[in-house]
Amino acid sequence: MVALLATAVLLSGCSGEPGPTVDPAAPALPDGWIGALVADPTAFGRVTGDARGAWVALHHGDLTTAAQGFGQGIGAHRAWREQAELHGDLAELSGWTWTALHAEWTAQDPTVADGPLTLLAALAAADAGDAEGARALAAALPPAQQSLVDELLAAGRADVAEADVDVPDLDDGGCLGAALAARLSADGVELPAGCDGSAPLALGEGEARFHDPLLHGTLARSAARSAEDALGQSWPERIAASGAGLDDLVFGVFWTDADLAAYLADPRATLSLDEIAGWTADGATSDDPQQARDQARRLDAALDAWAAARRDGASDDGRALLDDLKLVPQVRARTLERWARQALHNGRPHQALAWLQMAVDLESARELGPINRPSLYALLAQARARTGRTREALDALAVLEPAVPEVHALTETLGDLVVLQGMRRQGDSKEH
Repeated sequence: MVALLATAVLLSGCSGEPGPTVDPAAPALPDGWIGALVADPTAFGRVTGDARGAWVALHHGDLTTAAQGFGQGIGAHRAWREQAELHGDLAELSGWTWTALHAEWTAQDPTVADGPLTLLAALAAADAGDAEGARALAAALPPAQQSLVDELLAAGRADVAEADVDVPDLDDGGCLGAALAARLSADGVELPAGCDGSAPLALGEGEARFHDPLLHGTLARSAARSAEDALGQSWPERIAASGAGLDDLVFGVFWTDADLAAYLADPRATLSLDEIAGWTADGATSDDPQQARDQARRLDAALDAWAAARRDGASDDGRALLDDLKLVPQVRARTLERWARQALHNGRPHQALAWLQMAVDLESARELGPINRPSLYALLAQARARTGRTREALDALAVLEPAVPEVHALTETLGDLVVLQGMRRQGDSKEH
């Protein structure tokens, strides 16, 4: 059974880039959950049980199918939690995109600031956690709209219970008000049907066709709430009560149960694979992509050596799990994603881009899968946009959109920015 399931979810391999040898001073890499499965392949069947299809979906990054397949429990919790992280990444890209769109458009046509663009950009920045940028944009708004931005920055009001928040001086057909209610409510409010980003906001006749800037932040919060409901408690509470089992770890980014516990206590913690590569959350002294590549290659060297040693002594089923499922390349890619996410938070997009480019499985670069997960392309779009590659950012979103249709709204907004940037460059070339 192990070999059959391994064949069913066959992946392609690592990037194949040359790397340095293992640093002899680096700590030894513990066996972790992959070592446990290789040593006892029957444990894999005990984990998957009757939910084999859901585990395959989680392995492939098909998060909606996984959450539905699991229904409840730790598997559903992990699928929903990963969706929350994905939409959080997209909300950050949305905030950056709306801020850049506002700057580009108002520079070319100052009168556009008289419409809804400034409010939408301020809300997007607030939803992405950019308080400074949101308040700078909101300074040009009427007081009632400024209050909305301030409330969004301090979201979680217990008195917002229905999708009925008024947006002053703006009739949007209900979706923006619903999104604000969902974000401002302490208990959360679901978006009504039709407010999924597939169509622009109804902002009134003659207005530009803008999309909901709060969509991904709202979806992130909804998914996080579903994750809590699926488990009935927080993940740290589960770990504290019964410890981490294989079902907490399999197909995840955490090499050991100690790594999981450390991350849940502090998302900036240095984990086993970080220590091997010499990575820390605040370790970079500059946005140097070569430093990032060197760290990734140290990680590769350590993982390659570890996998070779385990492969030599494994049973046939153990090797099938290790090699056919490409468990080590998957953890490698997800580790590079985690580093890239932190680099983006630290304002180091070139390092983030270097790690993400090394994470992509180039044999299936236009397809989502166990290595090329949705979160990889969300982060890749953000890193490309923030390093001046907005057209390439659209390419990353194009890979993501079939699996995450809500990304259509962000694609449209980023596309508007690309068009405006192209118009400016064309104008600059004519002047010179």
